[in-house]
Amino acid sequence: MGTPLEVVATINGPTVGVVENPTMLDGPLSWAAWQHAASTGAEIPPIEGDFDLPLEKWGDQDGIWGWCTSAASVKVESWSGAELRRRPAVEQMSRFTTASSHHSALGPYKARDSITAVAWVSTITWQVDATNVGRFHALLALITHVGKNHSIGFGHVTSWKTVPGPRRGWEDRPMPSAEGQTMGVRAPYWLFSRKHTCAWLR
Repeated sequence: MGTPLEVVATINGPTVGVVENPTMLDGPLSWAAWQHAASTGAEIPPIEGDFDLPLEKWGDQDGIWGWCTSAASVKVESWSGAELRRRPAVEQMSRFTTASSHHSALGPYKARDSITAVAWVSTITWQVDATNVGRFHALLALITHVGKNHSIGFGHVTSWKTVPGPRRGWEDRPMPSAEGQTMGVRAPYWLFSRKHTCAWLR
């Protein structure tokens, strides 16, 4: 049995994507584990694999499993918008056609500036069940941004704080269900093999 923790990230600016969709902490933690492995020369698992995160796991009778982290609880101060460059998915497009008439600068998928909703956030909170508190804190220290478009400064984390959390608080998240919508159950959440029908059960 792990250690229940409440994890709070203090944010000092705008964020993209952390309010509109459930954001679990195993995504940023996997990124941090990748950063640590790359810096130390450790083996990096394939994209279909998993880093050994310092979190307990949940699972069901069908073999579907994930990490014991809740969805983010976000304190939004205000909303605004930002013009962000939408780049065409050239690599993905190339898998479907080799036609010389295909051009990423034409049609509905061409690069363009689009207005994106921006949430000005003060804190983001998660509930987790940690198996190794020391390693958990070490990975948290590597996470400098949360959410989308972090490469241009969105979702900047100024500090992390952990305090004892409620037992099974991590269950406040979408879980596999017979009814609901299709979404990822663990990082990387965009990977097709991670997607299952899920719903909020509490």
